[in-house]
Amino acid sequence: MKFSEFIPIDLDRASTQQLEIVNAVFEQKAPDVWRDIAELNFVALRDNKALEAMPDQLLADMAVCLVYQLISSMGGSAVYLPNGWASMLREKNALIAKEFRGNNIRALSKKHRVSETRIRQIVNEQADLKKAESRQNGGK
Repeated sequence: MKFSEFIPIDLDRASTQQLEIVNAVFEQKAPDVWRDIAELNFVALRDNKALEAMPDQLLADMAVCLVYQLISSMGGSAVYLPNGWASMLREKNALIAKEFRGNNIRALSKKHRVSETRIRQIVNEQADLKKAESRQNGGK
């Protein structure tokens, strides 16, 4: 799944009781950030249609297990989580350049909800990126 296709879930969709189940799985001294991540995992698991028959306790255990796996794999490192916007824009801009036919600026502008001027800028930027990549790859 592409990030641009992902629809975030509102944490408010979980009840206080459900979040208490998640937090009860942790040791008392677990950091708040671990609990926050587990709560997000729980809400995402609870929202998954394939898992809707599973009891909340099992989903809470899974949510905490995912946090422990993350900690085991990446604990101690400074992890930057980009918000995804830049990635989405790169995908959108590449798609605009791919769809560009020279005579469809107005249609692309309406489809992608950007100005015609921005379509021209994107097409030029994407062409420059292709040229730079070609030079880096030895002109291939």
